[in-house]
Amino acid sequence: MERETPEEVLERDGFPIMGVAEPFQVKWSTLKQHETQALINHGQNLRRLAHRGGLCPLEVYAICHGKRWSKVREISDEQALEFCRSIEVPRES
Repeated sequence: MERETPEEVLERDGFPIMGVAEPFQVKWSTLKQHETQALINHGQNLRRLAHRGGLCPLEVYAICHGKRWSKVREISDEQALEFCRSIEVPRES
């Protein structure tokens, strides 16, 4: 049996969201389109950030909207969480 690559694991499991009451994952296919912004904001690629535990909702919102996370002022933490929930990996029953 072939071992999964880190990319395949992220594709299946998603990217971790931290700093919330109940951690969850967002769709890797959505987030990986914004790798360049992750590098600008954090100086690390998304795989490394996932390995280190993920990002908070506001950081994910910033990456997906092409903004520096420290400059995001147009939404609240709750709105950022709602955005992340909209791209959440569906939970298996």
